[in-house]
Amino acid sequence: MIKDQVLKEALEKYIECNKPRLSFITKFIIVLFTTRSVNFTKIANQMLGAEKEESRYRQIQRFFQIFEFDYDNIAYLVASIIPNKDDKCVLSIDRTNWKYGKQNINILTLAITYQGIAFPLMWTFLDKQGNSNTCERIQIIEKFIELFGKEKIDCILADREFIGEAWFEYLINKIDVKFRIRIKNCEYINKKNGKHAYVKNFFRNIKNHEKKTLSNKRLLWNHMLYIVGTKSSSGEYVIIATNKKPDTALEDYSKRWEIETLFKCLKSSGFNFEDTHLKCLPKINKLMTLLTIAFCWAYITGEWITSHSPIKIKSHGRKAKSVFRVGLDTIGEIIVHIDRKIKQFKRVVRLLSCT
Repeated sequence: MIKDQVLKEALEKYIECNKPRLSFITKFIIVLFTTRSVNFTKIANQMLGAEKEESRYRQIQRFFQIFEFDYDNIAYLVASIIPNKDDKCVLSIDRTNWKYGKQNINILTLAITYQGIAFPLMWTFLDKQGNSNTCERIQIIEKFIELFGKEKIDCILADREFIGEAWFEYLINKIDVKFRIRIKNCEYINKKNGKHAYVKNFFRNIKNHEKKTLSNKRLLWNHMLYIVGTKSSSGEYVIIATNKKPDTALEDYSKRWEIETLFKCLKSSGFNFEDTHLKCLPKINKLMTLLTIAFCWAYITGEWITSHSPIKIKSHGRKAKSVFRVGLDTIGEIIVHIDRKIKQFKRVVRLLSCT
């Protein structure tokens, strides 16, 4: 098929494999846009080819059993897609997790935040339930530094589970990067008189949306850090610990939710990652890679389209669709009507090949 060949040419500089394997990868990614599911039965049903559906299903199984991606090249592909890629990166680290049967699917992800969304650069599977540990977090940051350099990091954003003395020690003294990490309300910090109190007590008099920075650094997890906080509309405290430039800490931290938006795109709002029946973590890793490519393609397509035709704003003030959803729907529509939309298909594929 012409569409397979066009996409194959865009991906071949990042995915090193023989032609049949690359052809399979392109077919799989294309079908993701029409099935909106990672269920192998649904994908085999819509994959075009001379083989019977049962043979296509076995082909999918063999691919996930045998093939290995060069994950460094996938990270380079993702980084090359992001506009303003020469600038420093605001990195967000977080987990997404669910359970299939008794198997915990727990993915620690490092992503670049960008205009309301985050692009997944690298991830690791935690063969357990619950939070990551310091070693696992350090490994994923070190991988980023190995590929892109420490100078590429503007700051690191993380939620309340990403705390601890050794973790702060690594960020402050080992790599010396700026971070904005939310802390629990019940953390103890020192007062001016040397005594300690719950950190939320220092912010109990502020109004909703009011911001406050505590005077001087405070001792937290054996490190002297700036503490900044605000209160949401619902009265919930959002308290941030940071090592540098506290005046922009809350503004920077507000971008952390963009990685949550990414996870939603991979799951219920996009490709339904949770539909997978895979339990083998290396196989799920390969599926995550294919979803990452599809996600990036959808987003840059949506961004290109909305640059010419802005998204409508509904009466409640929110956009009718996200940029990602515009791209997802557009590519899906083109694929369904490929016979009369081959020119449009070539145009959206060029968005990938121009990276």
